[in-house]
Amino acid sequence: MPQTRRSFVQSAAAVSALAPSLVFAGESAPGPARPLKILILGGTGFTGPHQVRYALSRGHRVTLFNRGHNRTTGRARWRS
Repeated sequence: MPQTRRSFVQSAAAVSALAPSLVFAGESAPGPARPLKILILGGTGFTGPHQVRYALSRGHRVTLFNRGHNRTTGRARWRS
């Protein structure tokens, strides 16, 4: 049986009701038990800068790997 939009929305609503403790972008999140080393592929693309900022705010060490695009020129380095 193929999944319809209605069944998808119903299952998404059920999952979101079961996981109220999820943290969404813009909300403060508690730090990790221990800092992680994270590699982000495409860190200067559409969602990359947001992922980098979020990981750094949680105390992780971040390394970026991209195709030579550099939107961080003239700014502070991303690595902490």
